[in-house]
Amino acid sequence: MAKSGKSYTFIISVILAAVAVASYFLKIEFVSENRFWFAIAAYALLLFR
Repeated sequence: MAKSGKSYTFIISVILAAVAVASYFLKIEFVSENRFWFAIAAYALLLFR
């Protein structure tokens, strides 16, 4: 059974949110400086999917 587009956007938003939270505790090169925007992008994906 194929997954719908909504489930893919949910998975991507969860990954973005997890990376944003992990970058608070770990130094991730690009993400640590922009973790706020990664969290906003995850929320926007959930909001507008």
